[in-house]
Amino acid sequence: MSKTKKHVLHNAKKKISSELISNYEKSIDELDKLIAKHDENNNNDLLETIADARTKVEATYQKVSDWQQKPRTKKKKAITWSSEYEASERPQRRVVRTEAYGDFKATSAASNRPVATWLEEGALVCKRGRQHAMIVLSIQRGSSQLLNEGTIEWHRNLSLRPFRIEE
Repeated sequence: MSKTKKHVLHNAKKKISSELISNYEKSIDELDKLIAKHDENNNNDLLETIADARTKVEATYQKVSDWQQKPRTKKKKAITWSSEYEASERPQRRVVRTEAYGDFKATSAASNRPVATWLEEGALVCKRGRQHAMIVLSIQRGSSQLLNEGTIEWHRNLSLRPFRIEE
């Protein structure tokens, strides 16, 4: 089974196309059987059923040609997603020992992102590449609250630099 949405869509489009083609082939087979029956018996009663079968063949052919000429976006919208998907059957993760999980996350290499350890409340800072002074009011996990010309703004910690007066 395909795992990505792209492959699932591709397989769904293929399946719809093959179903339409198989319906078309079945209707042609039914029409051929009716024509063969008519030829054997020279029965005029079958003419109406042959006409009905012929309209059915034309209708299924029209469905196939419409599907093949449809743009990609309309094909994508024509697919109905079922709720019975393998991903929904997977058990959901749950943390049993939160303390152990917290310790693991604190020491894990994936969660050790760069941190601005020099940043303190009340420090003069500036944005990277600029020389405009701001004062740090509070520090959160990844962002800081700064006082900038009388307005309070939030900026990412890693984009801040210590302010230095260059003369």
